[in-house]
Amino acid sequence: MANCDFYAAGDDFSRILDFVFDQSDWLLIEHASRPDSPLRRFGSTSEILGAFDLGNSDALLDLYAPSMGSPVVEEKITFRPRAIPGAQGRTDATGWGLIQLYLWAPRKGAIRPAHLGHNSRVRALKWEPIYIDRLGSVDAWDWREVERISGRLSRFIRKLAVDKSGSRVILPSAARMLSEGATLALNA
Repeated sequence: MANCDFYAAGDDFSRILDFVFDQSDWLLIEHASRPDSPLRRFGSTSEILGAFDLGNSDALLDLYAPSMGSPVVEEKITFRPRAIPGAQGRTDATGWGLIQLYLWAPRKGAIRPAHLGHNSRVRALKWEPIYIDRLGSVDAWDWREVERISGRLSRFIRKLAVDKSGSRVILPSAARMLSEGATLALNA
């Protein structure tokens, strides 16, 4: 399964992160660094919770394991002059087979859908001629391993579910917020 969108909040995020870090070689990398800072790599739930207040701020992360093949490419992004006052740029984590884990904090009483997803080999091959100089060969990635890891995390998330809204599962803390008056947002 290439994508899994789900409603989560509070302790739901910690349970997902604990599962990720219980795997021996999985790690999370921030999708984009803070301005003028290197990418942060996280090896524990406490590191993530120390870096992001998931009740108020979003955590856009990429899941990576060495068994997936190709290494993560750190792409330097230069800001246009005055785009962000006092900042020169940032670094993005890129790679054909990285697995996105986007944890969106609730906003204005609405629970926004979190996201787990990755490229398929077929989709990556369509874009390879354009990005091969930056990202290398699509076939440097072990696509079976990317799908195995993504599927394992997706199954874990779905097992946590206590309800559903359309195709999106609702995890326990999000369900509790709903019972207390929160709403579900359609988009992040």
